[in-house]
Amino acid sequence: MKTIKKTGAKKLRTRIIGGVLAAASCITMAAAPAVPAAGDLFSGMAITAEAAVSYRVLYDTESNPGKNTYLPVDRNLASRNGKFCLRFQSDGNLVVYRYAKPSNIPVWNTGTWGKGGARCTMQGDGNLVIYCSGRAIWNTGTWGNSKAQLCLADDGELFIRSKQSGRKLWSNGTHVADARDKIERMISWAVDIANDNTHCYSQQNRLGPNYDCSSFVSSAANQAGFGVKANLTTYIMKENFVAAGFTWIPWKQIGSTANLKRGDILLKINDDSRGSGHTELYLGDNRLVGAHCTKKVKADEISTCNYFDHAWDGVLRYNG
Repeated sequence: MKTIKKTGAKKLRTRIIGGVLAAASCITMAAAPAVPAAGDLFSGMAITAEAAVSYRVLYDTESNPGKNTYLPVDRNLASRNGKFCLRFQSDGNLVVYRYAKPSNIPVWNTGTWGKGGARCTMQGDGNLVIYCSGRAIWNTGTWGNSKAQLCLADDGELFIRSKQSGRKLWSNGTHVADARDKIERMISWAVDIANDNTHCYSQQNRLGPNYDCSSFVSSAANQAGFGVKANLTTYIMKENFVAAGFTWIPWKQIGSTANLKRGDILLKINDDSRGSGHTELYLGDNRLVGAHCTKKVKADEISTCNYFDHAWDGVLRYNG
């Protein structure tokens, strides 16, 4: 790696395309926990396709020519649409979060946690670097670009672009789909499986080609890109889907099908006197898709059907 020179530190200056950046600490956030590494980085790779979504310029090297600017610690730098933020944590990890309730969800990080006292700088030569005790421990490999911009796109992509050519010099490769797109992918996968009569209900062979109710719904969510495993049971679906950004709504707040939304996951958690644990995916128009275990022919065991009441405990809903 090329030797990286350090110069005096200055507070982060932001230059915004199409508006003024709200206070960088737009969300009060407790020190975020360390998260596992999120895949390979495209260090130094020239990426020619420009972002198809809008983005915010977090730093422009021309605003501080030839000098380094250090990112603030434990402050959120928001995307233009307010759905994502970049945060350099006091543990040394640089993380892109998607804003969600009850807690924000990490979608990408540099894997440099455990390096307390580290500093992250967008250098005047266009290189984004994390230093620890004066040694570079991570960088984008984009030195030699004095007119560069560090940008955060509305889909969670963090990238460095050349102001001269408009080319992407580096990208974290992260593109988080819009909530509605992910919901539709989940539904599409579920309906396709339901329409294929080679799949049937099974609790023993439940991860394909056959499924039980919970592995069917969690597999649909997994295939759509939600951060859940495909082998969940009804007993643990609630906490796992909430951790992936879904909101839990008790059935007493739903009340009737009139308040259901397409993509809602209906869930009865435990076996009890009201019936067995069960889950279905709501399609809208009083229709469901799921693995029902009707004990009829295979085509009826995983299928779409009219809504039925199963003493639901509540609904898991994803709003993005």
